[in-house]
Amino acid sequence: EASPGLKRGGVLNIVHHEIPLVCSAESIPESIDIDLTGLDIGAAIHINDVKLPEGCKTITRENLTLVAVSTPTKLADEPAPAAAAAPAAAPAKAPAKG
Repeated sequence: EASPGLKRGGVLNIVHHEIPLVCSAESIPESIDIDLTGLDIGAAIHINDVKLPEGCKTITRENLTLVAVSTPTKLADEPAPAAAAAPAAAPAKAPAKG
């Protein structure tokens, strides 16, 4: 709800499901929460943007992209094309001969 990009129909892409960390056995986190507040379409969160738990450090030198909000390929409530939405016209009948 706090991510304008997701509210507008953006798609959350999880780029990395795992984060390489070094920490003591007692400090191994069960999870790392990433706050998506304010994240708009086209924005991303990198490893350097995340507050890691006390005693944990990342072991990668790269600023890994963890998640990104992308533009959807097709909106779910996109209106149907006019030709498909309009009913087909009935064929004209030939005049009766008499």
